[in-house]
Amino acid sequence: MLSLLLNYRLICHLIPPDQVSIYVVALGIVGLGSLICGSGLGSVLLRRMSWARQSDAEPNHKPLLLRVLGLATIAWFVVSACLVLLLTLYPDFFRRPILPLVWLLILWIAARCFLSLVTEAIRGLQIFWLAALSGGQQEGPLVNLIITTLLIVGADQIVDIRQVLVVHVGATAAVAVFTLLMMRRTAQFSAKSVAAKATPTSTDSTPVRLNQDRSLLSESLIVLVSQMSVFGLVEFETLLIGRYCDDSQVGAWGAIRRLITVVSAPLLLINAAIPGFIAELHSQGEKAKLEKILRAASTLATPPAFVAFVGLFFFGDRVLAMFEPGFAIAWSSLALLAAANIVFVGAGSAGLTLRMTDNQGRTIISAVLLAVAYLAIAPWVIDHYKLWGAAVLGSVLIVSRNVISTIFVRLFIGIWCTPSFRLAEVRQLWQALRSQRRTKQKQDAGMVQP
Repeated sequence: MLSLLLNYRLICHLIPPDQVSIYVVALGIVGLGSLICGSGLGSVLLRRMSWARQSDAEPNHKPLLLRVLGLATIAWFVVSACLVLLLTLYPDFFRRPILPLVWLLILWIAARCFLSLVTEAIRGLQIFWLAALSGGQQEGPLVNLIITTLLIVGADQIVDIRQVLVVHVGATAAVAVFTLLMMRRTAQFSAKSVAAKATPTSTDSTPVRLNQDRSLLSESLIVLVSQMSVFGLVEFETLLIGRYCDDSQVGAWGAIRRLITVVSAPLLLINAAIPGFIAELHSQGEKAKLEKILRAASTLATPPAFVAFVGLFFFGDRVLAMFEPGFAIAWSSLALLAAANIVFVGAGSAGLTLRMTDNQGRTIISAVLLAVAYLAIAPWVIDHYKLWGAAVLGSVLIVSRNVISTIFVRLFIGIWCTPSFRLAEVRQLWQALRSQRRTKQKQDAGMVQP
């Protein structure tokens, strides 16, 4: 998180304000493109690897991973062709000179998508230390630390947006290759196939093929719709701000997007570690344990998130001015979005729980309705009210989605994932989390061959 903030501050001081706005729009394009290329396959990959672990002590995940990477590659070719065609026919589509940079963006999309999928595979293999290094906000800590180093060391040579993008693409691609090599070295693949193994959550007597193309696509597309209605709208909002706002406001939005993650950071850190636990406990029918872990996560995450919100509320203008003095005018937008993210943290891992228990399809209707309403009014609102309009719409979306997800988890899974602030319950939740961790360590130790 620190390197992510430091990187943006360095970029704001290395290149002119008009190129900073290009960088923010480029981030929006890459974020949206990598989301589409991933097509929800990462969540499906992780969930199916967790299923396989429950039904086989030594599952062979390699065929599944190769199919997922193959499908993502096809999606990348399609997205790349559409982006090149769009910018060739309408060079001013994003109101910024993106066409000269399009090939760098295409490579960046490929590197980011590949890294995210490999990271999910690593998390499915429960190599948590490596997943923690390679996954997270905008390619993860290892990538961002490399970018920070390159920006500092090469400060005298980096003078325009193209060089900044080369740094990002190179760092992401290098970490993606390193992560894949480390996974191959660390993971133990057996020759035993799980191609026709039944999933623990299947209610049909017919076996579900864990790596069948049609099954992968149908499941991943449901996840994609859900992700596009959440994360996709954030990137789309960035593109709208790039289209309707001036360079200073676009640059301020880039800072705001990073700063509001400080509020949600505690939950994001926890969410990076627990998807496998959610899938496995749900498949085993251990709802009581699952509820304790989820409530423990939100209980631990909410207090530091509230402290971060208070800090941004009172000192947001000064913090924004650290990036660029002119960004301080966006303080009210930062404060509003930070408040909305308190609701996100308070809702706990509701959205993640729905995805990892294969219940995201139940939220599709509400997600699509919210997305359609947003797409219908967002261009007009942002055109007329600029950053403040974007912040209001973004806050409404965050609150609405998380309240709905919390209700759906309760209705369809029968558990709560909201915080508990009773001291006795907090102690019980913490003990349950530690107990589950010790149990997992013992299980993993028992699976290691001498």
